[in-house]
Amino acid sequence: MPNNVLELRPFDDAILGKLNLLQQMVENGAEYKWIDQEQIRLADLLSEAPAQALKLLLTSAPIKNQRDLEHWVFAMAPNATYRAWRSSPPGDYSPPIDPVVAVAVAELLVGKDEMIDNNLALLFEQHHPGYMFSRHLDDLLASELTYRDSVLKSLVSIYRKSKSESLKTNIARLAPAVPVMAAKDGSSKTDATTPK
Repeated sequence: MPNNVLELRPFDDAILGKLNLLQQMVENGAEYKWIDQEQIRLADLLSEAPAQALKLLLTSAPIKNQRDLEHWVFAMAPNATYRAWRSSPPGDYSPPIDPVVAVAVAELLVGKDEMIDNNLALLFEQHHPGYMFSRHLDDLLASELTYRDSVLKSLVSIYRKSKSESLKTNIARLAPAVPVMAAKDGSSKTDATTPK
């Protein structure tokens, strides 16, 4: 994903209105009740402007825990996904955001600020019963899909650039090959720059 995608502004006034509402709510520390009341106005934002919505959510303020992040993310999902999340047993719903898009956005945001990296760590947490999209990412990493290697390379990049040990730990739990690949990439770069 090109770096400038995070700066692009949607042309559609309705989507801009949703992004402005999201920004107002995040900057004012919205809690569950406010998020639930505005969900109908935030719905589909992760389909309409996923990079911009995730950037706004993850870079504006520290997020206390994964439950808070999960509430925000599902509020911006399609209405059907939000309703399934509210009523289904944990894990019995589709991901609120395409895992490949989430990884691409994370790769663009990581390493710039410790607060952002700590927020990203919550995105990759697996211990929560629903654990948002990471179970779908796990399925992708175990598959033969053509973009699996690209996702794995992005995870290695996130791991290497991260300023958060929690983010590194969560990625290593999700994809145990990542720390090995990151170490190998680092040593091969060192070997290439070491004079013989």
